[in-house]
Amino acid sequence: MDFKLIWTNRAISDLAEIVRYYVEVEQSREAARKVGTSILDRVELLRTFPDIGPRYPRGHGIHRQVLCFTYRIFYRVDHEARIVYIARVWQGSQDPARLELQ
Repeated sequence: MDFKLIWTNRAISDLAEIVRYYVEVEQSREAARKVGTSILDRVELLRTFPDIGPRYPRGHGIHRQVLCFTYRIFYRVDHEARIVYIARVWQGSQDPARLELQ
């Protein structure tokens, strides 16, 4: 049985900012669609393979991360409840000291 995916408000906001960047700054709806869809597809993979990403030792609790292009998708797994919480979608070139995980 697959895990349920729950996006935090912060992760939803992160994804919206990424898509908005490609539309407004890069002026490419095609790139926005490609990146947004690829991130969603990568997250969808976590339903079946929640432990696929390596552990990330920061923040509260144990987080994991998977990559999609230059983006790092941080998430936490509750095996007992069979839920994957998507915590952040972080551009890899950003300062990791600014990364806040809950």
